[in-house]
Amino acid sequence: MSHRVVRLAALITIAVVLVIVGGMQTKVAHADPLLPLLPQQMPTQVPREGPIPCDPVWSREIEPRIIEEGGQVTVKVTYNFKCSGDVRQINYFIVIENSAMLRQGAGGREALDNVVKGARKFVNQVEYANGSQGGLVLYAAQRQIRVPLGGGEQNRKNMLTALGNIPLPPIGNSNGAGAAIRDATGLLPTQQEESGLNVLIIIDAGAPEVPGEGPPIIDRFTACNAARQSGVLVTVLGFPEGRGRMISCATRGWYFSVSDQRGRNVPEIFDDLSEAILRGREMKRVDYSDWPYPGVDYVEGSGYPRDYDYEVIGEYTWEFEGKEAPPTGQRLEYNLEIDPVTYPGSQVIKVSNDATMSFVYSTGDPMDVEMDNPEICIYKPSEKLFCDDWAMRNLTPTPGVSPTSVPPTDTPQPPTPTPTIGHPTETPASPTAPPEDTVTPTPSVGTSIFLPAAYNKAG
Repeated sequence: MSHRVVRLAALITIAVVLVIVGGMQTKVAHADPLLPLLPQQMPTQVPREGPIPCDPVWSREIEPRIIEEGGQVTVKVTYNFKCSGDVRQINYFIVIENSAMLRQGAGGREALDNVVKGARKFVNQVEYANGSQGGLVLYAAQRQIRVPLGGGEQNRKNMLTALGNIPLPPIGNSNGAGAAIRDATGLLPTQQEESGLNVLIIIDAGAPEVPGEGPPIIDRFTACNAARQSGVLVTVLGFPEGRGRMISCATRGWYFSVSDQRGRNVPEIFDDLSEAILRGREMKRVDYSDWPYPGVDYVEGSGYPRDYDYEVIGEYTWEFEGKEAPPTGQRLEYNLEIDPVTYPGSQVIKVSNDATMSFVYSTGDPMDVEMDNPEICIYKPSEKLFCDDWAMRNLTPTPGVSPTSVPPTDTPQPPTPTPTIGHPTETPASPTAPPEDTVTPTPSVGTSIFLPAAYNKAG
């Protein structure tokens, strides 16, 4: 039973209970009036084992842990995948802007050499024995298919040879970008469900488009959108001269900034792509929800990378789509404001009834996890000693012990790639371990029983 089903069942159950209780004109005795009458959390659901074992990791922390009454806290959430095992079957095209912009650095070709080095490392990690296929497209003023989509070790040899023999024409425009992306997409088996993951790896060196030179320009963004609509994973490596123009072209989380026009970090980016594309478990969607207590209010406009996608009966939910976790991991932050009337100073509370992350795999199987829900201390301006004492007893770490919310695993952490525009690479530290003493929140105003949120949006 999924987390959403549990919530819906709980909502129906509580509604029936409230009707009965109202009819009997009796009061329900409950230790904490802010805690709803919920069944115990269902056991975590583990997805069926696929050919690519991959364990997600996650964390949730709240900062600061001590606030003055009426203050705000920031909730920081991260998730990523730790992958190992078999290499995924893919169909890919490497699409390279072979313009004069790659005539940079040592020998007049350092940028191109770095692109070739990274691309060849990627090709050598593709598992052709599982049916994978690859191809190469070059473009500048026009486009050229240098290696048609093909499989087997012969394709690997063809790719490596073609990458090593890329010429350096002094062409100063990239008018052929849209046509190159369109043609590569058209050659991928997007209509065959069991053919593997379809991928475009686009190198945007930054040459401008110049109307009137060569054939009519085909809009690269329209071509990228068509590729994504066809289920193709579009990843872009953008050189500085491109000024981030193809961020919207890439699948969310799959745009990578090249460090300089010489492309010195391009081989490193390709290493990260190899790990994420070839060994990442396919994930249909990742949902995160937070159900704050009444009197703890979401601060509109505080969400990063965005505010919640929808809210139902006080529960806020974000949906992150994509078959892969971005190599850099996903980070989410938002603020919660504590109402000073409901929660005056000199008490310790938890800001949320619960916070849940649901990993929905491509098989449809979900894995629901309960996120850390640490306490905070609220003090009156003249009574900060109350929280200072609480902090001494609960927030002082044990020497030699490093608390973490990420479950132990034998799989090593994935490498940290070059920073991605719009998707920071840093992973916030895991929250401090829950304190030993738990003090139930005590609002100073009238109490009532609050219903849990029901998920009502189709996946």
